[in-house]
This record gives sequence, C-alpha cells and structure tokens, in this order.
Amino acid sequence: MPNAPRFQACIPGQFSAVPRSDWLRRHGLQSPACARGSGIPRPAFSAPGRRRLKPTLKPEPMPIVVDNLTFSYERTTEAGVASIFNQFSCSFGENKVHAILGPSGCGKTTFLNLLSGILTPTSRRSTITIDGMQPANALKDGVLAYLPQIFYPAPWRTVSENVEFAISLAHPSEPNSKENADALLRDLHLADLGHRYPRAISGGQLRRLTLAMCVAVRPKYLLLDEPFSALDLQTK
Repeated sequence: MPNAPRFQACIPGQFSAVPRSDWLRRHGLQSPACARGSGIPRPAFSAPGRRRLKPTLKPEPMPIVVDNLTFSYERTTEAGVASIFNQFSCSFGENKVHAILGPSGCGKTTFLNLLSGILTPTSRRSTITIDGMQPANALKDGVLAYLPQIFYPAPWRTVSENVEFAISLAHPSEPNSKENADALLRDLHLADLGHRYPRAISGGQLRRLTLAMCVAVRPKYLLLDEPFSALDLQTK
C-alpha cells in the first residue's frame, strides 16, 4: 500500500496519526476493509472468531469530587454578597500529591475546610464527596485526616501520649499503639522529645508533632494546610 492514507486510530490515546499498514501490522491484522464512503479502515481479523480490539485505556477514578460548589461568608459589599466560590467544580485522583496555590485571602483554607466538612456549602446544589461519602463522615471514619494551619495538641499530654491518643481514636483495638507512636516520632526526628509536653518544644517541633498525629490515623487522604510553614530550611 504505497499510498496508504493516514487516519485516526480506533484505540483512543494510543496513536494519533499512523499509516494504516503500520497499524494493521502492529496489531497482527490483515488488509483493511473500509467502511463505505468513510475512508476509515475497518480491521479484518486474521483468525476467525477472534474478538475485536477494545480500548485499553480506562478513565482514571476520581474519588474526591467537588461539583457546583458555592460558598460565601455572607459579607455584603456594594455589589452584593461576596462569594468565595461560585459554581466551582474539580476532582482529585488517588495516589497523587495536589497543591493549591493562590494569593493570601483567595480561599485556599476555606476550600480545605469545605473538603474536610468543617464548613458546608451555602448552596443546596453543591456536592462534595470523598469515596462517595460526605466529608464529615469521611473525617469521622478516618478515611480523611486534616491538619489545619492552627492546631494545638492536648497540653496535658506528652508528645508521645498525644500520638498514642490519635492512634487510639482511629484504631481503638490497636495492640501496639505505643510502638507505632514511637516509630512515627523516630521518622519525624522527635524520638528524644517523647517525654516532653507541647509547651516545652519549639514551633517547628510542634508542627511535626501535629503532622505525626494526623499520619497516625493512617487515612486514605490527607489534607495539609501550610504544613511546613514553621519548619526550618533543613527540616523542610
């Protein structure tokens, strides 16, 4: 086929414009039988009864879905109520790190508070689902953990006891809560501070403690609001 036309392949995402002879040879097919009037080859199979090729690409699941989000703090301006979000939609996939960037006051913390269920949309048409659950239920069931900008552990518990407490809340029947807490503190370079109270450690160490408490829950999704703001350059 010296003048084989170029065409869009039948398998979405694999090829964009491939000579039909190359496409047929790559997939082990015989000469094409074209649809009438279309000029697009219809593959003929080399073995009788062989199934047609199916698309190999599957749509990526989006477990965190925000649809038609509308929210405002009821701040009235000359133009009316100031909306932070107005019919905003987005989604997030699994096993990925997503960053939300924007100037101060644009609504980043508000968005995380909405995702965690601390705030609720101001429109009944707005929906936020996390693995098909409402955000508040996902947070309660340990599917989601949230580290806000301002979070202070229990001052009457030591560093180690705070992490153990977080484990006991999420996993009441955990037999090795102390060992798991110690392992987390070692990973975050807080092992030598386990006996101290929160008031006796620095701001960066306190931030790492609160991060350890969130990780101790072993959530599927972790929301972090400026988690490294109090850390020094080497620790970051």
